[in-house]
Amino acid sequence: TDPIDKLAAEQEVLKFDSVSQLYIVLDGPGFEQRFDELRCTRAKRSDGSNSRPFSRMHNHYVLVRGEKWAKTGSAFRAKDAVHELPRGDQTQASKINITLLPSDEAEGFQVTLQHFLNVTGAGDL
Repeated sequence: TDPIDKLAAEQEVLKFDSVSQLYIVLDGPGFEQRFDELRCTRAKRSDGSNSRPFSRMHNHYVLVRGEKWAKTGSAFRAKDAVHELPRGDQTQASKINITLLPSDEAEGFQVTLQHFLNVTGAGDL
């Protein structure tokens, strides 16, 4: 079994949100430790160099939220995941605007849903 799926099934350090199709890190340090325990490695390094448990994550997953794979609150999705808009009024869904408000400004700026999907790598409407 894939370490990510196993950790998501345990729901202690990682959970899978079936609605958004995202894996969400619940406990960053715990996720890093458990992932390192479960992942397959070729040969243990004896030269004292640092291990890089997440060095190949980008081959199979896309980091959607956060700066690091093993940071509490980070979210990622499988590269081959199919992302569809919720069923319903597709025209209405394509008109969603996201307002981002920096903490030091009273006025935000608008981001279209398509731009958001492009930036996060989720695809087209």
